[in-house]
Amino acid sequence: MLQNELLSQSLMTNWQEYEKQVHLSRKKSSAHNVHQLRISTQMLEAVLSLASGLSLARHSKNLIVLIKKVRKSLGPLRNFQVEAKSMQKQQDEKSLGKTKEFSKFFNKQGAKAKNEAKRYLEKISLKHEKLRVKKLVRKIEKIETIKNGIQIHSEIRKVIKKSVIKLNSRMENINPDRAKEIHRFRITAKKLRYKGECLNSLTGEAHFDLESLKAVQSVTGRIQNDSVLLKTLDRYLAKKENRNDLEIMKVRKRIIDHRLKTINNQFNKLNVLKWIN
Repeated sequence: MLQNELLSQSLMTNWQEYEKQVHLSRKKSSAHNVHQLRISTQMLEAVLSLASGLSLARHSKNLIVLIKKVRKSLGPLRNFQVEAKSMQKQQDEKSLGKTKEFSKFFNKQGAKAKNEAKRYLEKISLKHEKLRVKKLVRKIEKIETIKNGIQIHSEIRKVIKKSVIKLNSRMENINPDRAKEIHRFRITAKKLRYKGECLNSLTGEAHFDLESLKAVQSVTGRIQNDSVLLKTLDRYLAKKENRNDLEIMKVRKRIIDHRLKTINNQFNKLNVLKWIN
């Protein structure tokens, strides 16, 4: 985002980036393109959430729902790409022997995720949603002519402060060993990060330490990636013919140990975010 942008400009800029990433992912659903598309949905959702703070919740809500659907639909493919990278690391470190049966199982899952993502990418409506975004931009522009920057920024800060309080509350009560909890917590952290970056582009300040939040996101990301890979390994081992695959059982043990080490040495040492007025 550009520094000192208006919220209306930020919304249009992020829509254009999202639009570009949809086209790129349609051409090639590479790990990089899918990752960038998912990031663009998060940035766009962040701006739409801030627009809700200007009494425009009704107009931004439907767009947020659609953006979430796009990101969720690409989730299985993104998970596969992250898992593939983790498995490659195991092979590079020569801690993984011959895993012909697992490779067959894993690649079959990947092919399914790619096909589903490809079908969904083609279904994404850009023309219709662009009109809705432009309509919302005009409504924000109207507010920007009535209220001054200080008033608008004050309302946006209230939205973000609620998100900081929500994240801190979850951080104090979370069980990081539970995959669903760490997943939800990471989503909350991501949303707050992009809202903070948006506020920073509007006012030049985020009102909390973005670098600390990025550290939270990074640590929880590693825990989640391990949890996702463990889920796949468990599905494979659940099949009767795979129950005694010693190589995969060894990998599973290493992943469990790595996740526990990350929780004990990094996650448990994270601090709650402080709101800076």
